[in-house]
Amino acid sequence: MSITMAGHVTINEDQPRALAAYLEVIEELLPRFDIKVLHRHKLERECGGETLVEMVVIFDCPDRFAAEALFATPEYQAIIPQRDLAFSTFALQTIA
Repeated sequence: MSITMAGHVTINEDQPRALAAYLEVIEELLPRFDIKVLHRHKLERECGGETLVEMVVIFDCPDRFAAEALFATPEYQAIIPQRDLAFSTFALQTIA
């Protein structure tokens, strides 16, 4: 059963190399697990409350196991330090 995931991120503008390195790896891994980016939305203004992230990325995954398998790969594990530099905020959740 297909699932939808939402990534909530804020990019560290002062870390363009880390962002490029992370995106290079993740763009290679996504097709391997048949995970597709459906939408990228830069958040512009609050309608209430406070802005916690600057961007939301929506993914379509074949199932929860595909997502977990991607994050368990040696390639993804190796890029986590670059991810942590590239984003000041990074969270990924499944959408019910």
